[in-house]
Amino acid sequence: MSTFFRAFVLMVIVLQSVQLSGCGFRLRGSADYPMKQVFIESVSAPRMAYVLTRELQNANLTIAESKNNAEVIVILSHEILDRRTLSVSSFTGKLEEVELNYRIHLSAKKATGEVLIEPQLISLLRDYQFEETAVLAKADEEIMLGEELFREALVQIMRRLQMLRVG
Repeated sequence: MSTFFRAFVLMVIVLQSVQLSGCGFRLRGSADYPMKQVFIESVSAPRMAYVLTRELQNANLTIAESKNNAEVIVILSHEILDRRTLSVSSFTGKLEEVELNYRIHLSAKKATGEVLIEPQLISLLRDYQFEETAVLAKADEEIMLGEELFREALVQIMRRLQMLRVG
């Protein structure tokens, strides 16, 4: 490789680094949250509450034992994963396409009662083709898509908590 080509490649890398740093880009690392103590209240959302608790602890937040000790109270409710038929073959009458819908309600408030996140629905959809000849594989695909929807909802909740104005 010629010296000119190496210098050119190095210059391109440096310019890209400068551009990325100038636009606010940064690598994923530990997330910053505007609070230190959180209480998670779950109303029919036990799985999300458990995983969110674990993720927040990994981010060095303290999970409060009671609402009174928390800076922020996160309320999760009505966690549901629905399966719906999207299409059926007009010739055979057999299932062809399925839709998965993961939904959870989220709200947050201070211990004083001040609302930080108005009650809102997080709803995520995925659909897939169903093949009768690969029932086991499609069942596994449905499980994987359900997990993907759950993880995506978790990330959305965590981002919304990062954006709170607690102070």
